[in-house]
Amino acid sequence: MNTAQELHFNVATIFELESYKLGKDDLGNPMMTIPAWNNIAFALSCLNLPKVETPSIEPIFTKSSSLIELNETYIEKLIENVYIFSFENFYPEIICRLNLTYKDMHTFEYIVTHKSELKKILSKQGYHIMKTWVNYYYGIIGSTNPIICDTIKGTGRSIMEKMIAAISKDNVIFADTDEICFVVNLARQTQHLDNIKLYADYLQLPYSIEHYDGIIPFRKKKHILFKSLDGVHIRGFKKWKRM
Repeated sequence: MNTAQELHFNVATIFELESYKLGKDDLGNPMMTIPAWNNIAFALSCLNLPKVETPSIEPIFTKSSSLIELNETYIEKLIENVYIFSFENFYPEIICRLNLTYKDMHTFEYIVTHKSELKKILSKQGYHIMKTWVNYYYGIIGSTNPIICDTIKGTGRSIMEKMIAAISKDNVIFADTDEICFVVNLARQTQHLDNIKLYADYLQLPYSIEHYDGIIPFRKKKHILFKSLDGVHIRGFKKWKRM
């Protein structure tokens, strides 16, 4: 085991501990609390994690809210051959690239940068705790400095607006925080997707693009996605068990 692997193992061990005072969400999954977050942060700081270098981005303040839009042209219609572009770890990645000098930032940057490697050696619960710990950092910042949170959200919104422009606004079905559902012209599908990927690569933020057979959007945060291999994906509607 080399030094990097040993360090990842030590980090993973911390997230696997059962001694944290975690709450429970509605599904019974471990839920982060401030004492648990601080305990994990302290344990990680004792590992003397090396500093990681991440590309920097300029903070942009437009509106202090996430971007949520729905193109009314597509409401309650079946749209075939759609794609969903998703930024991965959107807000954590933005936090790392804003060059913030906030408590435990050094540790946070290491975990976000090596999240995929750590996922491979963590149990399902350990990964859930790590993911929750990362996402909770935004709340930790907001509890003491809401202005920084507005900058993070404003920067994220600006990035999403630029991504929508790169895709072409008329092609966008919906946009929600860190993902964009869109259609492409079949005659120039490859060229359109290549241009989108080119701009996404320029942003230097991790992302994914997934194809779906179709979608029926109803309103913001409410839609049904269809995929031949995975079946139906329902979002925003309550589910009832059959009697």
